[in-house]
Amino acid sequence: MSAAYQPVALKDLPEALTALATADRAALLDRWRELIAAPPPKNLSLPFLRRALAFELQWQALGGPKARTIEDLNRIAAGRASRASVGTRLRSGAKLIREWQGRTWTVEVIDGGFLMAGERYVSLSAIARKITGARWSGPDSLGWLRRFGGTIRPPSRLIAERRLEMARRIRCAIYTRKSSEEGLDQDFNSLDAQHEACAAYVTSQKAEGWVLIATRYDDGGLSGGTLERPALQRLLADIEAGLVDQIVVYKIDRLTRSLSDFAKIVDRLDAAGASFVSVTQSFNTATSMGRLTLNMLLSFAQFEREVTAERIRDKIAASKKKGLWMGGTVPFGYQPDGRSLKIDETEAPIIHRIHDLYHDLGSVRAVAERAEDLGYRTRLRSFATGTSTGGTPFSRGHIYQILSNPLYAGRIRHRDKIYDGQHPAIIDPAAWDEMQERLASEAARVRGRSNAAERSPLVGKLFDETGDRLTPSHSRKNGKRLRYYISRRLVTNRREKHADAWRLPARDLENGVARILRDHLRKPTLVTDLVRDITAAEVRDLQAKLRQVANDCDPEGAADVWAPLLRRADIAQGSILLRLDRKVMADRLGIAPDRIDGAARRISASFRMQRRGVEARIILGAAVPQVDPVLAKNILTAQEWYAAIKAGASFGDLAIREKTASSRIQQMIGLALLAPDVLDQVAAGSQPVSFTSEWFKRRQLPADWIQQRDIVDGI
Repeated sequence: MSAAYQPVALKDLPEALTALATADRAALLDRWRELIAAPPPKNLSLPFLRRALAFELQWQALGGPKARTIEDLNRIAAGRASRASVGTRLRSGAKLIREWQGRTWTVEVIDGGFLMAGERYVSLSAIARKITGARWSGPDSLGWLRRFGGTIRPPSRLIAERRLEMARRIRCAIYTRKSSEEGLDQDFNSLDAQHEACAAYVTSQKAEGWVLIATRYDDGGLSGGTLERPALQRLLADIEAGLVDQIVVYKIDRLTRSLSDFAKIVDRLDAAGASFVSVTQSFNTATSMGRLTLNMLLSFAQFEREVTAERIRDKIAASKKKGLWMGGTVPFGYQPDGRSLKIDETEAPIIHRIHDLYHDLGSVRAVAERAEDLGYRTRLRSFATGTSTGGTPFSRGHIYQILSNPLYAGRIRHRDKIYDGQHPAIIDPAAWDEMQERLASEAARVRGRSNAAERSPLVGKLFDETGDRLTPSHSRKNGKRLRYYISRRLVTNRREKHADAWRLPARDLENGVARILRDHLRKPTLVTDLVRDITAAEVRDLQAKLRQVANDCDPEGAADVWAPLLRRADIAQGSILLRLDRKVMADRLGIAPDRIDGAARRISASFRMQRRGVEARIILGAAVPQVDPVLAKNILTAQEWYAAIKAGASFGDLAIREKTASSRIQQMIGLALLAPDVLDQVAAGSQPVSFTSEWFKRRQLPADWIQQRDIVDGI
């Protein structure tokens, strides 16, 4: 950092963060040189520049993570327990005392939570929020970390004032969309033009308290006829999390072209107390005339989209009826030839060979294995972005597509109809028809009753730490059928090695889950925690019903009785989190579903695999901190990447060095920009169980640390 540069003061931090949202590239690069005292690497995107600079400003004003936290993350990543989880666990009956503004608060540790002033809480952070009125680390605020070598950092007056200031502002988020990908590779494209116009409009409303947040929500190449758009879903999630007060769009049809979808969006905005503004279409939706105008505009937008879609569909149908190839991915074995296809002389023999192999072997799996032995590979396809796909062995899906695609018989398929094509055939049409009959007859194989003799009651309810669903599987040993629950990626991608995938003995897992449910439901105090607004007259009757529900969770009994109680189970290294089904519990107890408390439905227990030779046994036990070695390792890796970027490396340089895709680095680099107290949670294993590397990869947290905490606490 240059000698002339002065770090930003805490009271000036909100204004400095706001300025980043509207700064152009030149200003951001100058700011980088000031803060980091080094030239910025080439080709850094504007969103990353803003997020990185916001991180540096907050680090200077508020401080970075503790050395202890980084040490614990290294311990977790290396497979060793952090100090927060060794000998420092709060045991039932322990008491924590905190004095705040002249009043003394006493917190008692109970099974599954904490008790303060007669009320039950699921976390110390919730208690800290109740005491101070602000979001702070519970263990920190209540002196738990001080007891084990940490320090208490009470909320400062300036930070409290900043929170009040944020409450008075209208936080605006700009949403942009473009239906096609044409022109998106330009330095200044349609999305940038929309964003610039909206940013200028927000700036003009500064006197009204409008403030533009730094996070961008851009959907390029996506239709407005659906809500399944990544940036839009992130925006709606941030609105529901209380991070955005108002959506700003260039035109209403950028938000949606569907009247029904717009109604859904409006309902979600109303529920969150948010609103939206169109820069080029000014009207007041608070009046009946304004709402009528809005509905008319959206009706015409939807009509235009539907008419255009019908015209395109009719054109495609008419062209395919004439046997024309209408574009798309060029199939293996052909090359494009105008509105038709021509045979690729180097790939066509492979198509012939695959058909011959199936004729001889009669199994798609066997054909795929034989094709790999012969060295056959899919076509290598390169894109303008510099990325490429293909060049891999043919999967079973590839083989089946080659065997069943009428294109290779000189025909064109359109939905459920097949027409004669204008391109030459690689496979004789008569031979292809015979092949389809054989495929259909073998696909209609009736499964024997023995395969379905024993069900897997937890199917669809088990998930691993990556979010991957566990699916039933089985093997046979000495004529005995052995059931397992395995990570789905072991089935969908058999050729890859998945070191982090699960393969769990089904009977052991089911019995263990049943025992956890039974022991939890037998707790004497559970009924008062589980049922909201319970009266003294109800206690005895509900306790009796709860005991019956607990007795039904018999590991040796029928799983069909207790399995419906479980809504979901999340398995990670060292822990399992069970969630009871609200409706089923309410039905068993004879009460309304809304009386079942959400926090009391969560059951956390230890989970480990014990091996003796080739035998594996599952051990489920008491609750433990939810440390996540994968997340800790990825955080440390992202911090190394960020340090390399500050030293002058580009994303491309890192991709080459790490032998990974540049997109992977861009997805995970944000882990280096997490707020220090979020890192504290990860190091202590107290982060929400859903806050994983996979969760982070699909989302982008805002640059503001306060907003980060709000989102993570709300997961």
